[in-house]
Amino acid sequence: MRQRPDSADAFNNLGMVLHRQGKSSEARRCFEQAVRRAPEGLVACCNLASVLAETGESAAAQLQWSHAFQLDPQWPMHFCRTAWHLATHPDARQRHGAEALRLARQACQATENRVTEYLEVQAAALAECGQFREAVEVACKAKERADTAKVRRIEACKQRYEQGKPWRARS
Repeated sequence: MRQRPDSADAFNNLGMVLHRQGKSSEARRCFEQAVRRAPEGLVACCNLASVLAETGESAAAQLQWSHAFQLDPQWPMHFCRTAWHLATHPDARQRHGAEALRLARQACQATENRVTEYLEVQAAALAECGQFREAVEVACKAKERADTAKVRRIEACKQRYEQGKPWRARS
């Protein structure tokens, strides 16, 4: 950051590190700087929205989610595709549960937990992180919202989570 103090990416990356360390207020300031420096930066915008939502600032978070949708109306779907890969890939070297969970949570927060597929991805990411009780709860929410065609797969995933096993995609 010393070499490029005006870099939005540097502020966003520092914010992510601080957020992982549980330093939400410091992370927020970094994400705000990143968004100021690059208002078109989708990831920083989503990171700021997520921190705002986590700290109870719903109205401010919603403004950031709205801005993210203006930048790319399809971003939640892209985030969830990546999260699914990171949570369920059969090769352990390809999995990254914490990143999958971050992406899936952002998509779910932005859509107010109304999209079945995003809830399903969040459940898979939770299971990959070993949070099986939460994975079962989120899978149940997804199942309640799912159409008939998706219920079977969600139920199969939920049963694995109940057994303390994450879901794995087929290779």
